[in-house]
Amino acid sequence: MEIIEPKAEYWEQQNSTDHVARCARVCYASDKTSDNAALENRLLKSGHTSVFRHVSRYFIIYNNTKYRREMFRIRHSAYCACVRYNNRFYVSTNSQFVIDHPSYFEHFREVSIDELITFIHYRYSPIINILRFTVCLTTQISTSRELNRTSPNNICEQSTRYVNFERKNSGITICRPLFTKSLSPLYKFLFKTYCKVSEIAYKRFLKIGKPETARELLPLCTATRVVYTYTYEEWLHIFSLRLYGTTGTPHPNARQAAEYMMNAMMNGKYGPLLSRTQKF
Repeated sequence: MEIIEPKAEYWEQQNSTDHVARCARVCYASDKTSDNAALENRLLKSGHTSVFRHVSRYFIIYNNTKYRREMFRIRHSAYCACVRYNNRFYVSTNSQFVIDHPSYFEHFREVSIDELITFIHYRYSPIINILRFTVCLTTQISTSRELNRTSPNNICEQSTRYVNFERKNSGITICRPLFTKSLSPLYKFLFKTYCKVSEIAYKRFLKIGKPETARELLPLCTATRVVYTYTYEEWLHIFSLRLYGTTGTPHPNARQAAEYMMNAMMNGKYGPLLSRTQKF
């Protein structure tokens, strides 16, 4: 058994193929980094396209009545974020939506996030609200449940059904809950004993079944990795709930996770741009 600390990493999207593969491998706790194109093709052929929601796509739509129907569908889709600025529409969406509805976008100009940022002119404009950011969080299963409830379903989480923790880590990995840092030596001992007993039970049940059976013995503090991709505006909403507690006091572990994710974004490539908005 290993006890680790929670953490968050900002994942920059270099290209769609590598980004899809990186997110998909979180689900199976895979450390492989090669054959990304082959993995992407397998996901497409098998119909497992939900992971493509983590791939960000950006479009500029000029105010042209010729494509009024396509513009209406895009602007009113739950999978697209759209702002009007300087008589143009700037749209961000995910690759799954584009794959499922190619005719919506075939007439419009696609740009990269760096190209889109040039339109912000180094000051705040509504365009910044539609920029999409990916963060990978290591936390407890219990905390991921709370965070997932506020998600627009752009999630890739490590599977407890397919991942065999004995084979991967020679036992279960515990992500240290915040409350254990203030425990007395006795209660720290009880906490570790409970986790160890759970690990023993998990390994025993693996002998009579599959990981999908043995996972019922995993404690809620078992470590999990989750990938989230949201627009800047959606991240602000999540931080307002889980970090600043605008609707009620957030769980300490959820607040800690939200703080780590915010810091990961601020320390990423586009952190200086986000800091100028003074919204965090």
